[in-house]
Amino acid sequence: MMEPAWDEIDLVGARECARTAADGAPPDGRVIALRHHGRASVVLVRADPHGDWALVYVCTDRAGVRVEDSSALLDLTAEHTFQVGSAAARYGQPPRLHFAAIRSPGVTTARTRWPGKPWRILTADPDRWILDVLATDDFEAPAYEFEAPDGTWHRIG
Repeated sequence: MMEPAWDEIDLVGARECARTAADGAPPDGRVIALRHHGRASVVLVRADPHGDWALVYVCTDRAGVRVEDSSALLDLTAEHTFQVGSAAARYGQPPRLHFAAIRSPGVTTARTRWPGKPWRILTADPDRWILDVLATDDFEAPAYEFEAPDGTWHRIG
């Protein structure tokens, strides 16, 4: 993994672009991928002029108030991306946003579930990104798995 050129990273601009896309505005050229699930959204936005880094932006609307958090940058030059995480606007207080950003050659399907619940299937978009986001009061993260090209399932995280 290469180190970002921090003087070229525009986190403020990337975050604003992600906010407008999450709110339903037509995505501009910086938006790489976007997924809504219920009232939650995850947006991948280019954060540098070269397109080497993306900001993962996750948010939800809770009683008319936006609850948001941004995750670490993703290295878009990496051949494989298996990023899963959880975030909360305030430590120890819901809602908790659980998210995944997955891209790897040959991987077109992933799945997620909480213990005792059925699997929810996720499929890749035309650019091979598999995104997921869930807003919940549960701080326990769901399991994520991807299906390898040989048909076997592998846990992420």
